[in-house]
Amino acid sequence: MEEAKADTDEPIKITKNIRISTTSKNGSVLVVNNSENKEININPFLVKIIAKSYYWNKLIYEGKARHSKDIQKIENLTDKDYIKEALRLRILSPRIIEAILNGYQPADLTVQKLLKIKALDWQEQERQLNFV
Repeated sequence: MEEAKADTDEPIKITKNIRISTTSKNGSVLVVNNSENKEININPFLVKIIAKSYYWNKLIYEGKARHSKDIQKIENLTDKDYIKEALRLRILSPRIIEAILNGYQPADLTVQKLLKIKALDWQEQERQLNFV
């Protein structure tokens, strides 16, 4: 039987060059990957729906909401179907999420297209949204 490797006290260092941009009057900060070979086109609507999905899933995980109706009340929204669709975005391919947050998503990607994704398979999601 193989022994498990002992944990080391040495941290793993990851270095990445980034650009930080102030994007609004209230001083919100947006961190953008600064890659030289791709055009950056951050879509604030796509970023917002990804962030909402993670936030709403966190509310459920922490027990602050049980389902979409609770989130609907917390957020004072009228469309619970929108919330249900957004909650599913938590299982999007990490490649899709990273591309959206860095502004490298396909030019034709919209919130509506993102919300229509039902596939669980990451490769299929990427294919349907033209990430391949």
